[in-house]
Amino acid sequence: LAQHRWLLLPADPRSRLDRFAAGAASFFMDRWPVGWGRWSRVVEAPADYIGLNHYSGSLVDFSLRCAGEAFARRSNPPGLPESDFAWAVEPRWLRACLEELRPLGRPIYVTENGIAVRDDTVRARFLTAALEQVWEAIRAGADVRGYFHWSSHDNFEWARGYSMRFGLIGVDLETQERTVKPSGWLYGRIAEANALPPGD
Repeated sequence: LAQHRWLLLPADPRSRLDRFAAGAASFFMDRWPVGWGRWSRVVEAPADYIGLNHYSGSLVDFSLRCAGEAFARRSNPPGLPESDFAWAVEPRWLRACLEELRPLGRPIYVTENGIAVRDDTVRARFLTAALEQVWEAIRAGADVRGYFHWSSHDNFEWARGYSMRFGLIGVDLETQERTVKPSGWLYGRIAEANALPPGD
């Protein structure tokens, strides 16, 4: 059972309307109908484990002026870096998602997590930061069994085609030659040692 979790947070935690808008958006994103007037979280369905797909999140601002946006405007928190998709980059949100699943008492696998950037040094920093947050979630009691980076190779991203680069391995679109990026070698060292390199 896999869940795609886009974290939605109130733009102003003191605002009842922002909290309502963020809660309502999360409700309809994370639940499905299980009977007349009854809804259940997707991750509460019977399964041997939970797969978590997580990339980013948004602030939710309630506004009656946001026509076409279900009365709420989504935005990135100010000051956070952004990926080439213009998604906010905040590795600590991964930990928040993992700890949110902890009470369900099932093994958790991070089945998708990564960043679309052409600058591979940014990807390498993100990778170590994300794995640090996985470790912190484990220390807090989350039963995380594995982490799968998205993706191994630069891939086709639907409407954005090949313009978005997620891969640990670069792909030359003309020759199809594959080249392991520094972030890919880093991930290999981390996997081999089952630990983050000292100083990273």
